[in-house]
Amino acid sequence: MCGIFGIFGNIHEFEKKPELISDIKSDLMHRGPDSQKIIHLDGSILLSTRLSIQDKSHKSNMPFESNDKKWLLAFNGEITNHKLLRKEIDKNDWKTNSDTETIIEGISKDGISFLNKIEGMFSIVALNVIDNVVYIYRDYPGIKPLYYYDNNEFIVFSSEFPTLVRFLQKVNIPTELSKDTLLEYLIYRNTIIEPYTLVDKIKKVSPGQLLKYDIEKRNLSDISIHIYSQTTEESNLDNIFNQAIKDNIQSDQKMGMLLSGGVDSSTVLAKSLENGAEIEAFTLRYSDFQNSTFSEIPFSEFVCNHLNVNLNKIILNEEDFISLIPISIGEQDGNSMDPTIIAYNKIGKVVRSKNIKTVLSGTGSDEIFGSYEWLHAKDFTEFDEWMQLPFIKEFININSMDIDVIHEKAKNKRKKLIFSQVQTPV
Repeated sequence: MCGIFGIFGNIHEFEKKPELISDIKSDLMHRGPDSQKIIHLDGSILLSTRLSIQDKSHKSNMPFESNDKKWLLAFNGEITNHKLLRKEIDKNDWKTNSDTETIIEGISKDGISFLNKIEGMFSIVALNVIDNVVYIYRDYPGIKPLYYYDNNEFIVFSSEFPTLVRFLQKVNIPTELSKDTLLEYLIYRNTIIEPYTLVDKIKKVSPGQLLKYDIEKRNLSDISIHIYSQTTEESNLDNIFNQAIKDNIQSDQKMGMLLSGGVDSSTVLAKSLENGAEIEAFTLRYSDFQNSTFSEIPFSEFVCNHLNVNLNKIILNEEDFISLIPISIGEQDGNSMDPTIIAYNKIGKVVRSKNIKTVLSGTGSDEIFGSYEWLHAKDFTEFDEWMQLPFIKEFININSMDIDVIHEKAKNKRKKLIFSQVQTPV
């Protein structure tokens, strides 16, 4: 997990306040403890904090400069097909083994359209220092977030929502919550569809979206949103799954596995081991509270004993849970109110204490394989009903009619956004 922060356009006022950037570096340090680097050009400030995974050399630190000196790149994530792309680029004088260099040299060779070739999870900022144009791109699944604020003078973006909010507040830009979006957030099980956020003035780059910002003209344009619809033969599923595992495991270092003992995480663990990964598993249970508890440890123990994998059993008690609430909320990428973010925070600290930087999990398979009832809704109206939180009117002290009006607006907005993104592949 790396961190990105940047300001482009009229940045003269920010140049007079170096403490602003110093604060940002402190805010994002937890995302990239291995290096921090900032590049300051005319009309551009680009900062990156790095968690080194594929190439631990300092030569891979970001922002990364292309060999022809035309491009600067900062990105968060991992490109799973970068070794294959290197063969396409056909370059002999690679400086590093990093996917960062693969991206920037591919852009240097093919132009920004090279981004259509990359696979993985990522948010990318690519600055063309010759044309004075910056491109902002986010992965199609929407795994790695990037938030931004744009006005007629400058654009500022950050990997983290709280960091961007704090920056805007320090430069006296209003960051009021949107009442309508907040209620939509509560109505729809704590979800907001991109590009909207809880703060009107802050937007989130949509999955698969590519933005272009002209630094001199101070103009932001949406180049494209690609939503790829692919069908897969059931008989080929095992090959696709196996290749996905190969693409995501790190053969040269130990990895962690967030294990519940369920079908999803257990299958990922078994297939990863089959492909040569060295893995240590982690599972969590909540301590007894009023004679009640929940534990996945028995299931995880069964799986780990069967696969001969070391299992770390973590206990989260009530005191730790409460103390981790503000930390978990403040350090997350988005605006989740799911209490599992506290469990993830606890597990993450234990994983990091063992010097493990990357973990696998079974997250996302329920959506892909249709395990939730709402994925089988017969139409949008039924889908919308499934997505709503029951009894929300009873919990919120607001006029019922106001909620109905806001819900109808939110429903129409979501319907428009969802159907506008179902496109033919470009």
